[in-house]
Amino acid sequence: MTVRASVAARVGLLGNPSDAYGGHVVAFTVDQLRAHVDVDDQPGLTVVDGLGRPTSASGVEEIAGLIASGVLDHGAELLAAAIVAMDASGHRARDVRLGFGTTIPREVGLSGSSAVIIAALRVLAECCGHGWDAVDLARVALAAEVDVLGMAAGPQDRVVQAIGGLVD
Repeated sequence: MTVRASVAARVGLLGNPSDAYGGHVVAFTVDQLRAHVDVDDQPGLTVVDGLGRPTSASGVEEIAGLIASGVLDHGAELLAAAIVAMDASGHRARDVRLGFGTTIPREVGLSGSSAVIIAALRVLAECCGHGWDAVDLARVALAAEVDVLGMAAGPQDRVVQAIGGLVD
């Protein structure tokens, strides 16, 4: 059975990127642009990149090693980071195959990477019988980008995408 979660793009109206320094922002989601993540049960952990290429691992530690080695790209690293961050938050992902799609344009500041990660965290939680509140979801998604992937990021994108709509 396939389970899907989807998350809208984010537009920073005012204050971006001051959130990384404790500043105030006004931002909103754009529902017409979305990332979705699909999950299917299967043995082991598999992440499928945006080109349709699967990479499998026996567990979270091996997924973390694949991230560290830099062999994952084209979005597979985002799915893998969600698995690792979820595990670090105390919620182990079941054996699954994760794939994604998106209509959010790349590298134009609409938070496509955080949309993929949040969608992955939502669908993984649903499969594991766990529910995130918006703050915890945003916190774990930020950890996936900053701690797991080493990206520079503030909390704005993830908070807005976890809540949806206009957030100030």
